[in-house]
Amino acid sequence: MISPLVRPWCLSFQTKVDEKLDTRRAIVVVETILSHFSERRFLITDYYEHWKVHVVAGKEFKSQWQQFIQNARKVPILPAIISRLYNNNNNNINL
Repeated sequence: MISPLVRPWCLSFQTKVDEKLDTRRAIVVVETILSHFSERRFLITDYYEHWKVHVVAGKEFKSQWQQFIQNARKVPILPAIISRLYNNNNNNINL
């Protein structure tokens, strides 16, 4: 698709008649190049959007992981496990 800004430029060459210049061929080449760049722009924009989603998801995961680690450090789970193991071992010895 040709940009609305470029279309008048291409049309201005169509109205000029010069036997030595192949303006129609030049217009086709310019339109082809612009079409190619438009497709590439779309592709790059698509890649960029996917990359942004990936980065945001990674940041969210990192934030959730850090919160999980902080919460896990607050829970005194290891002393409770050690005391249970110690109490179970002492009970078994007394039997």
